[in-house]
This record gives sequence, C-alpha cells and structure tokens, in this order.
Amino acid sequence: MIFLATDDRSYIENIRPRFVDRVKWLPAMRTSRNVLYDDNVDKDAKASQVLRECLLLAMSDELVKCWSGVSEFAVYFRKTIYSNVPSFTRIVDLEATDVMASSNIATYENEANNSSSRL
Repeated sequence: MIFLATDDRSYIENIRPRFVDRVKWLPAMRTSRNVLYDDNVDKDAKASQVLRECLLLAMSDELVKCWSGVSEFAVYFRKTIYSNVPSFTRIVDLEATDVMASSNIATYENEANNSSSRL
C-alpha cells in the first residue's frame, strides 16, 4: 500500500490512475495551491490534519519525499516518539538532485549493522 500525504488536489488526481487500489490518503482540506497559505481554511483543522499525516508517514516502512516540513518531521518523529520501531528501510529524497549530480534520486539505505543514522 502507498500512503499519500499531500495538500494538493491535483497531485491525487495524477497519482490515482497510476496506482489505482494501492494508493490511500486521509480525508483532508486540499486546494490547487499550498493550503498552508490559504487563510480561508481553519488553522486548527490544518494543524490537526497535517500532524495526523505526519505521524502516519513516520510509521511507514519506506519514505519517498520531497522537501517538505511534513516529511522532514516524519523522519524526526520516527527517531524520537517511535524509537521502538526500526528505522526506515529506505528514504528516497526527490529533492536531493542538486546535491547528487550523478544520480536523479538520492536514496538512503538503512544499514542493519550500523547503529548510527546517516540522516
């Protein structure tokens, strides 16, 4: 299963046909632009929805992410409040292309025998 956390309505519309029954998302307020900057949406509701999605991301086995505070905090939550859960088996950072000129996607693999985190 793929859990999709986004506030962009069009992203869901683009992903849904590709993954049909494998992609899931929570009901949330979504707009055609970043809902964070939409003052017409209740701030407490936005905060509650984004925290819920962030905590679910933190419990996933693998994480594919772009630059986003939500996905970054999912990594931090995994290390702190879910410290009893093993590390992500893989994190794919779609925004790391500037840093890694030889690769289109930066992948951080979990090393089972290495107790220190590479993130």
